[in-house]
Amino acid sequence: MLEVVKGWGVWVETFEITDVKISSDSLFKDMQTKFREEMKYQATMNQLGIDNKLNEAKLEQNSLFQKWTQDTNKEKTIHTNNKNLEFQEHEQILFEKYKIANEE
Repeated sequence: MLEVVKGWGVWVETFEITDVKISSDSLFKDMQTKFREEMKYQATMNQLGIDNKLNEAKLEQNSLFQKWTQDTNKEKTIHTNNKNLEFQEHEQILFEKYKIANEE
């Protein structure tokens, strides 16, 4: 720049570019490739992280549901067995009373 202004009586201390216009679309596209690829990579990694967290949450929910189902089935079986036992004991008592009544 000093060569350009030589003889003008001007001293160039700083030089600031305020606007750049790239006239070639293909050049501009090529210059943006690195930025676009980095953004695409970051977006993909973020999506994978979210997908991973969702899968972990689904697995945890499925595990809790299976445990709840097992516990419920266990309680149901215990209750059914207890009711069957009570019924059999009641039948045994009735049978013994019937047997005693027929012996008399």
